[in-house]
Amino acid sequence: MPHHLCAHRGMSKNFPENTMPAFAAMLDAGISYLECDLCLTKDQEIIIHHDAELGRTSNGQGPVHEHLLADLQQLDAGSWKNDAFAGTHIPSLKELLAWAMPRKITCNLELKIHGYSQREVMLDQLQKTCADMPNELLIYSSFDIPLLHQFRKKDAQATLIPIYETIGDHLLSDAQKLEAKTIHVDGHLLCEEDAKNITKQGLEIGCYTINEPDLAKKLTSWGVDIMISDCPDELGALAN
Repeated sequence: MPHHLCAHRGMSKNFPENTMPAFAAMLDAGISYLECDLCLTKDQEIIIHHDAELGRTSNGQGPVHEHLLADLQQLDAGSWKNDAFAGTHIPSLKELLAWAMPRKITCNLELKIHGYSQREVMLDQLQKTCADMPNELLIYSSFDIPLLHQFRKKDAQATLIPIYETIGDHLLSDAQKLEAKTIHVDGHLLCEEDAKNITKQGLEIGCYTINEPDLAKKLTSWGVDIMISDCPDELGALAN
């Protein structure tokens, strides 16, 4: 496959992460592959938000799961980045997909489970929300490998990607059991030997979070397929 550039939480270097302006900026840069984070609200809706707690990327406070969707969408999720983004709201997954699917944008949906009780609810809500969406444009990823195993039991066709902070012997067996064709790893910790061993098994590699053109070039030479970046348009020749 050709090398892919993926916008990490949208074009999050210059735009507020996980917001519609950050995703819309992808199109201007010629990027058609996004990564975003999913969290559950109090009323069991799925929103695009990374942290378990509000505050870092909005003017809200407290755990996300203690707030209703309608209340969360009244928050300012843009001013923290720049006053020019004041009034930017936290999008729901439904809103993102309604925008992305007609534009043929591939969406890597990273599942964030901030409490064991959310597991089944997240999977059930995700399947309902994505039921009529084109499978080829949807990817589901997570650091939570047991959650992905639960997902696979519910959906034999979904594209699942396990994410790892470190490389271990379990990686290849996990991928096999999940029927995953791609894994995501920290590109700053990946070494050439591990990259070659992984690709020898027929797996594709995606690396996060790659913002340095020289590192992207090196990883590409090792056979890495996907660069997940805050600024994919700045990765030199890969962006052309």
